[in-house]
Amino acid sequence: MSLHSKVFSTVLALSCLSLSATAYGQTGAPLTSSQAGVFYEDKLKGLGELTSLGNDLFGDRVSLYTGGVQFTQVDVDLPGNNGLPMRFSRTLKMGGRRDIAKSMKDWEFDLPYISGTFGPSGWVSMVPGEPQRRCSIPLNAPQQASAPSEFVLSDSGSGGIGFSFDPVFFWGGLSLSLPGMDSKPMIVLDTAAKRPVDNRSYHWTTADRWVFSCLPATSNGVAGEGFLAHAPNGDKYWFDRIVTIPRGTMIANYGAGQFSFRSSMGLREFRATVSRIEDRNGNYITFNYTSGHITMAASDGRSIAVNSGPDGIASVVADGRTWSYEYSGPAVDRKLSRVVLPDGSSWTIDAGAVFDSQIGGWRNCADFVQGFIPGPTSATTVTMTHPSGAIGRFEMAYRLQGRTDANYSCKPFGSSSYPVESHILSVLALNRKVISGPGVSTMSWEYAYSPLTASLITGQHVICSATPCPTTRSVTVTREDGSWDRYTFSQKYGDLEGQMLTEERGNAQGVARRVDLQYRRSSNGSYARIGNNPCWVCSKEEELPKPLESRTTTQDGQTFLYRVDQFDAYARPLQITRSSSP
Repeated sequence: MSLHSKVFSTVLALSCLSLSATAYGQTGAPLTSSQAGVFYEDKLKGLGELTSLGNDLFGDRVSLYTGGVQFTQVDVDLPGNNGLPMRFSRTLKMGGRRDIAKSMKDWEFDLPYISGTFGPSGWVSMVPGEPQRRCSIPLNAPQQASAPSEFVLSDSGSGGIGFSFDPVFFWGGLSLSLPGMDSKPMIVLDTAAKRPVDNRSYHWTTADRWVFSCLPATSNGVAGEGFLAHAPNGDKYWFDRIVTIPRGTMIANYGAGQFSFRSSMGLREFRATVSRIEDRNGNYITFNYTSGHITMAASDGRSIAVNSGPDGIASVVADGRTWSYEYSGPAVDRKLSRVVLPDGSSWTIDAGAVFDSQIGGWRNCADFVQGFIPGPTSATTVTMTHPSGAIGRFEMAYRLQGRTDANYSCKPFGSSSYPVESHILSVLALNRKVISGPGVSTMSWEYAYSPLTASLITGQHVICSATPCPTTRSVTVTREDGSWDRYTFSQKYGDLEGQMLTEERGNAQGVARRVDLQYRRSSNGSYARIGNNPCWVCSKEEELPKPLESRTTTQDGQTFLYRVDQFDAYARPLQITRSSSP
């Protein structure tokens, strides 16, 4: 990182000025292994999929690739004469950071939004002379989407001395968040990528083919552009209301002796929230935001009113009925504890120590290379009681998940250096799920993860029991009757990372069914790249489609093959072969 110090002459004369730096990702006790603002866990976005295993009475969905879990519960769902969802749902993401404010303390009201982390300059781009072009990034210059470097004067403010914070440490690109789903990384469209032909100019996309055109202005007066998102099913989302959420502070200490200085930079998460959703037939839902209230109104007459109180959302009113939300706990760590339904029944929630002690991290690249491994330090249990009386218990603990041949990029921060990418990520992973209660036969799911293996592409830091280092990892889920499912994923950085390779089902007698999956790793000219991830140091998995090429199922002595022989320009199956043997 460059150090731009407007230092008075006596400091400039010190040719051997030594620098030392201490950096912190944020204030408080957030769950991150970062020491320099690098949120390693954010790099899990888009890797793997959230899946519901077994009874999903409590809205739990788990990433089988990482073990991470989130709960999404729909309180209000009003059917209408079109397919647009008019509902109020809320999500609890386990292992989230407490430095990000949420609309329901530990839970979040599910509103679609686009987000990114920026410094004091706000949500601006590096498009020369036009920083307010946050959406219309030139397709041939995707890196211009980046947040700029931020020069921050020292806290003393004397002599114009300051420090330049490089965006490689705090800007991880943009992402799309949708209700009940994990966030999706957004990438700048490749110049040759397929896109709708409708006289619009498209600039962004996602791996699952959402595309984004640009709106010239925001709906709440914030300078700059908004986004018009086009879903694969034809629905359109207006993301044009810009809001900010504090995301902690980065601190740099530099200089030496009497010439020691400190600069502090506040980070902010910017969100472009939705103001309108419209389907291809012109049916729509509008979102009206006023102080303490959000009103959703549909073209067919459906409406939901969301009302806030001192702790967050206090009530939801729909169709003449009211849902109430109660919070408990100390002032510094209050949580949603009860949801009262219109008929008087209720959810009760004990989310445990959702935000527990900080995960140990790398102090600098020297520790990283020498073999320092952060140790997971905490566990938690979430207990919920459904309005029906059923009880769900979810036991979780922090564990380390590895990546094979991860990129090794060490960036200087003063005199220290920090790894911008990581081959080890800490995850609050699900270990056990149990459902019990009156009139309910107890059901359980036990999660067993394969041992940690990890390596850097340079070979400097390898945690493996075999050579070469395994490129896969697995999780086995065992039910109360002894039957089990095992899922194996690629963990090779930049090469199918997060993709399921094998699914097995078995019992005490062995494997009863096995499914092997293979993916097309190159286009062979049939389809183009999707886009370019402008994130400075990120896996580029989303940039080139890797569609399923074959699925081989083995069961009861029979083998069944599904193979795609030809893909179209969107990487969709065009010619398929199905066969079986013997």
